[in-house]
Amino acid sequence: MKMLMLSACLLLAHGGDREKGLQLYRDGHFAEAAEAFRAAIGTEGDSAELQFNLALASWRAGDLATAETAVEKYAAMAGDARADLHSGLLGALRYEEARGFEARADMAGQAAAAPPAAAGPADKPEDPLPLLEQALKKAEQARDYFVRGAAAKATPELLRNTERTLRYIDELKKKIEELKKQRDEQKKDDKQDKQDKKNEKDDKDKQDDKDKKGDKQDQKDQKDDKQDKQDKQDKQEDQKDGKQDKQDQQKNGGKDGESKPEPKPDEPKPDDKQGEQKPAPDKPDESKSNEKPPSDAPEPKPDEPKPDEQKPRHDAPGEVAEGKELSPEQAQRLAEELERLDEKLKAFRARAKSSRRAVERDW
Repeated sequence: MKMLMLSACLLLAHGGDREKGLQLYRDGHFAEAAEAFRAAIGTEGDSAELQFNLALASWRAGDLATAETAVEKYAAMAGDARADLHSGLLGALRYEEARGFEARADMAGQAAAAPPAAAGPADKPEDPLPLLEQALKKAEQARDYFVRGAAAKATPELLRNTERTLRYIDELKKKIEELKKQRDEQKKDDKQDKQDKKNEKDDKDKQDDKDKKGDKQDQKDQKDDKQDKQDKQDKQEDQKDGKQDKQDQQKNGGKDGESKPEPKPDEPKPDDKQGEQKPAPDKPDESKSNEKPPSDAPEPKPDEPKPDEQKPRHDAPGEVAEGKELSPEQAQRLAEELERLDEKLKAFRARAKSSRRAVERDW
């Protein structure tokens, strides 16, 4: 490309600003050379040669937009414009544009890989993949221009530039392929991480649910145990209260609202003095006319007179009228009643002799 530019510059005619621009270009001051060529166009008038020199100087200075405008004017103004120069310069411009996109992609990749603290501003960095794709597109356009120029005139510069652009295209394709592969792996890793997090969350949720169920079961068990203890304690207290009430009743002899059993006729009253207790004679049962009150003395027979009475004896048979005989049932009942009364009398006498007060029981 340098040889192409120099040969084109040497074809230009001589002039004040032109000569100044050519000298600045040879010295490597491309921006000043572009200004000199603009001044020459203003003083000498526009020409195809000056536009081409302006395009070369602007391209070297990095002003690609001005260079493209100037080279297009060159092709339009010169009736005998060289196609190899026009296409060769357009190819050079596209190649520089491709290098610019690649440089931006490299910077974006470095920014994305940098730690958050060193990333600089909070602005989101550019995606390097679209930038590389733009670079590849510009490189392919440069290749086409170089091929077109070489077809018009196969100069050594165009052939070298074509070969260099082809190698550059292969490099960009390889870069894009590696970046896409890296993206795919990253997506897989992210997907796996997401799945792992989801599985971890599900496991945690299951464990939490299990723990909650276990806590609820433990609370229920504790509540049941507490209720069982309370029921057992209440039962023990009830049994204790019942036992205490029974003991109190036994101790107080039927107090606390309970009525005492009335003393039997043959038992002494509580307020009677022990020394003054006297057995009261049992009353004969009026319902049974044949029963007589018990006595220590033997009961006199019906046919015997009382001691204090002096009656004449009639020992001979037939002297007295015959008495009415008892039936066997009446005799048996009379004997049982006499036996019962005799036992009551003995018990009454035994209690009367005892110095201790009879204990009243309520059962």
